[in-house]
Amino acid sequence: MMPKALLVDDSSFMRLFIGSVIAPEGYDVTEAKNGLEAIALCRANQFELITLDITMPDLDGITALQEIRQLNPKAYIVMLSAMGQEFFVKSAITHGANDFLIKPFRKEALRTFIQNVSLRHR
Repeated sequence: MMPKALLVDDSSFMRLFIGSVIAPEGYDVTEAKNGLEAIALCRANQFELITLDITMPDLDGITALQEIRQLNPKAYIVMLSAMGQEFFVKSAITHGANDFLIKPFRKEALRTFIQNVSLRHR
């Protein structure tokens, strides 16, 4: 069975971009456009990998992270942050994120990162 990944970002382009890297690495990819959708999906599914944007409408990534961590305690959660949001990155790690990526990033960097996550998480 394929491991499940949840991509949470208000930008459809970013979800598509990340999905184009994660799916070929063997993940069954699900998308959410905000923290509320992500929480609903995490209530119904156990995800092995979750990428979670920090700045989103309706419910921000830090607030969503706290609920998602309770629903999916074993998930490897990677926060996505724009440059200059170091405070939020530290807050995310404090609230249960496993790692973070600073946007923008290139496909090759993301692919290497995801491969390393997959190796560490198995």
